[in-house]
Amino acid sequence: QGACDDKRYNFIIEALQGIHSIKAYGVEAVFQRRYEKLEEDSSLSNYNASLISTEGYTFGVLFNEIMVIAVVSVGAPMVINGDFTTGGLIATILLSGRLMQPIQKALFLWTHFQDFRIANETADSIFSIDQIQRQKGEGNHENAGTIEIKNLSFGYGSNMLFNDINLSLRIPDIIAIHGGNNVGKSTLLRLIAGILQPSSGSVIVDGIHVSELASEDLVCHVGLIAAESVMFQGTIMENLTAFDESKEAQAIEIATVLKVDREIALLPHGYETKVNDGFADIIAPGIKQRISIIRVLLNKPKIILFNNADKGLDREGYGYLINLLTMLKGRVTMIVSTDDQNISRLADRHYLLEDGNLSEVEAQSAAAFEIKPY
Repeated sequence: QGACDDKRYNFIIEALQGIHSIKAYGVEAVFQRRYEKLEEDSSLSNYNASLISTEGYTFGVLFNEIMVIAVVSVGAPMVINGDFTTGGLIATILLSGRLMQPIQKALFLWTHFQDFRIANETADSIFSIDQIQRQKGEGNHENAGTIEIKNLSFGYGSNMLFNDINLSLRIPDIIAIHGGNNVGKSTLLRLIAGILQPSSGSVIVDGIHVSELASEDLVCHVGLIAAESVMFQGTIMENLTAFDESKEAQAIEIATVLKVDREIALLPHGYETKVNDGFADIIAPGIKQRISIIRVLLNKPKIILFNNADKGLDREGYGYLINLLTMLKGRVTMIVSTDDQNISRLADRHYLLEDGNLSEVEAQSAAAFEIKPY
């Protein structure tokens, strides 16, 4: 019963999240048929569960009636013959009825225990998901902008993606990491950002291990600008500040640099415009990408990880991004993973990630992995 209900609820949530796509492609009827099948499975499951529960209750009532009939059948002749009193018979009937109450309560408790057991197993499966245990701590600000990667290895199961990677960076270093598809460039940046935990080795930023920094502190040291824009259900301002009202003035300042303020000013409610994150949203994907970039830079991290974040931008936004990265050059430590020549030229050194190893290469060799700029 629980599994069927979970599937139905998950389907409803997923359908609501992608309601704009469903409307755009006109597949409402298909999703309705799928929901009807899930509803049918859920109804059958609930019916079977109710049937079992009812059968248990009916069995208890039936057993109780049989016991009363048995007591009366045996006790009535005894009363007629004077071997038993009428009051004794009545007391026996009452006691026999009470005898079934503990049994019925035990069946009731057993049913609730099964519900609890299933819910507990579901909760355990959720909480057993691997998580990085973080501690409240602050980095060494004297070493701001430093990255120390020591013997870093990472893999999924027995399939190792990296083997003993070592790297040392500090302000004003800017490096570009090149490589083919699926070699792990994004994974390496996620390891440095503390999103993933290495199989062995360590990643130290600003003099402290990334796993020892609380999430709210880590974003102040390392900023990962990803290719996909992530939008929260809220207003534009809430998305810019990650719901931190104290950073609104700073968010507007950075929005001015990326010229997002001009686009927002044209919207009906300005910064209070709701973000739906769907095809029917009035906010263009390029603007959403700039909003995501502002959210990262709002914490003023001294380490910037750039992972093909230019791909979601239009031509105008791309130009503003180049200007912003040029302004940041010399002020932060930056690791760039991009196919774009203009952004790649900002790097002082170039590295090639291949066969699980990271090695420094000449800029001419790295050009083979780049594409032409806009």
